[in-house]
Amino acid sequence: MSEPLSEPHRLSDFPDRISPMLVKELRQGLRTNLFTVAFVLLQGFMVLCVLIGATAPGDNASSGFFWFFAVVALVVVMPIRGFGALTSEIQQNTMDLMHLTEMGAWRIVFGKWAAIVAQTLLLVCGILPYLVMRYFFGGIDLFRELIALFWVLVLSMTLTAVTVGFSAFRSVLLRFTVLGGLVILSMMGMEAAEKALQIIADPTGATAPRSIVIWTVVSFFFSAVYLSWFMLDLGASRIAPEAENHATRKRVIALLFGGGALLLPLAGLDVTACLLLTTVVWSLVCLDALTERPVMLPSIYLPFARRWYLRPWTLLVVPGWHSGILFYLFCAGLFTLGAWLLPPVLGTRAMEVKEWQFLVSGLSIIVFPLLIIHLFIRWPMTTATLFGFYLLIQVCSGVLALFLTIMAEESPVKEVAYLIAPIPTTALFAAIANDASPSMTGLAGAFGLAAVLITLFRAAPYYRDAFRLVRALR
Repeated sequence: MSEPLSEPHRLSDFPDRISPMLVKELRQGLRTNLFTVAFVLLQGFMVLCVLIGATAPGDNASSGFFWFFAVVALVVVMPIRGFGALTSEIQQNTMDLMHLTEMGAWRIVFGKWAAIVAQTLLLVCGILPYLVMRYFFGGIDLFRELIALFWVLVLSMTLTAVTVGFSAFRSVLLRFTVLGGLVILSMMGMEAAEKALQIIADPTGATAPRSIVIWTVVSFFFSAVYLSWFMLDLGASRIAPEAENHATRKRVIALLFGGGALLLPLAGLDVTACLLLTTVVWSLVCLDALTERPVMLPSIYLPFARRWYLRPWTLLVVPGWHSGILFYLFCAGLFTLGAWLLPPVLGTRAMEVKEWQFLVSGLSIIVFPLLIIHLFIRWPMTTATLFGFYLLIQVCSGVLALFLTIMAEESPVKEVAYLIAPIPTTALFAAIANDASPSMTGLAGAFGLAAVLITLFRAAPYYRDAFRLVRALR
């Protein structure tokens, strides 16, 4: 009979209630050279910044150096580690062994993310003493600095979720595309955090009423939480067995979150900001829905077939691009209705040509790659291949539209330059450059309509199979 463990030995290990994936990743992650080097270098740079701040109190240069090293460590180094989270398991062929355990796909992905976030929190704990020392030696605003550190941590956790979610894809090109997107997202996140910091620093000022300040900060925070959850669930759905239905949960939560964002202007928030938030939420979930492989399993359709009140929603929320196009049309209709009705209700000006071109081209951009995929690419395709083609077409369209926008700036007849390739991305860039026109709006809408019609035509056999399966399960 084995003897009970001594008290020091018990304290040296993780408790059993913690996820085994989190324990495994923490043990391996804390021993890596990247984390060790990053932690030691960060401590050295923090000491240097504190010494500089002590010799020159109030100097902005020392504060800039301090935040540069903190942001690089938290927002760049730690999130990039997430790119190898799931890819390493796939390359080593250990994913099937994990599925044999009691851990589901969500617990695997969440454990990978939580391990990196735990290591990020260790770096934050290493930064906090130097933040307090800078308060005593450098004459800084401690409250303001703590708020800034909080938003940097939130941004780091969100970007880590993005990299962990996309690590389920093997494509190197996809990773470079995501890396470029992360740079843009980091810049936008830092700008948003800075604006939130300015608002919080003077909550009773004339900038905005206190209620709007609170709603703005809460919206920023829950948007980061939603994006983190969505990206983790995206990665989980890509490594999960086909019998696991992640699509219904993602689409329903996206509808609730986006619908709530559309109602925020009634509480006093800016209409444009709320529409932009809804655009990001629904664009992400539509991108995922339009690139999923159709799954016709009785276990997925059974809950909808047995409940009459769920039956009409079946083809909106079941996995697959055939239902994704219907879900896209539903979201596009709600968004257009909100963008059309909110300004008159709130007493602001109605949408003009430029705003309509933004709306039509933005909606058409989401489905434009489907036109090329369904017409010129061989089927069937895996989810990863479909997703890769979708992003590749979007990137190529963006590069072409940027080139045409530069040409239009040098051309005496700008509209002719844009009409060389009147795709939806070109129309969006033209609207951004204040070169909106009804003809560009109409062409962008025509491309979007063509993409929707060809996708619905290709999805018709799946609709027939789905109706047969629902009837058989009733």
